[in-house]
Amino acid sequence: PGVFAAGDCIGAPYQVPKAAGEGNIAGISAARYVESRAGE
Repeated sequence: PGVFAAGDCIGAPYQVPKAAGEGNIAGISAARYVESRAGE
């Protein structure tokens, strides 16, 4: 929990659209995680 990865480190390299999409997903997931822990 609290660890997020995206892009070339989790799949085949040199796939720019895939890396960008995974970066978007990781960013959204990280934001949701931080928001869920707010107030702790």
